[in-house]
Amino acid sequence: IPFSVLFATLAMGYFGISANLMSLGGLAIAIGMMVDGAIVMAENVDRLLHETDPDEPRHRTVARACREVARPILFAITIVVIVFLPLFTLQGVEGKTFRPLAYTVALAMFGSLLFAVIAAPVFADLFMRRRKAWREQQASGKGSLLAREPIIVRVLLYFYRPMLHFFVRQRWLAVLLAVGMLAVGLRVFPLLGMEF
Repeated sequence: IPFSVLFATLAMGYFGISANLMSLGGLAIAIGMMVDGAIVMAENVDRLLHETDPDEPRHRTVARACREVARPILFAITIVVIVFLPLFTLQGVEGKTFRPLAYTVALAMFGSLLFAVIAAPVFADLFMRRRKAWREQQASGKGSLLAREPIIVRVLLYFYRPMLHFFVRQRWLAVLLAVGMLAVGLRVFPLLGMEF
């Protein structure tokens, strides 16, 4: 969060965006989303350090973890920024009011992306340890992560996994469902109020 906020405020100064209520509100809105990429990266590094052979060099394990999740993190942050794109098109009073918010959210999310793919793997490599010897886990057969999950997570996975497998097998149905939801959204959109 500090890195993303610092990046956003420096970029605001560079682009001439004033620190008003709306631009600072954009930082407040983005606070929760700023940490997502770094959390995903750190969790994946931790998982691979836990699951891989300890003879594999740490930097290779961390690099592999980074490669696995870098693209999903990029897509997730891009989607968040795309959500705010309509605010860039506003004109007049509305534009002056809401455009700084969109700029600061986009800048903060870009800063969080830089931190997640550049700094988070380095910090993970420096501070994370392998929690348990890989060979001990394989010998004991206790390598299952699901067995250590809380009961509520296991219950949710019990329902989620069959649904996930169904939609992976029936991809056309998942696409059809997404297109149907988009069509409903487009049908309802003209009924929404447009006044500022």
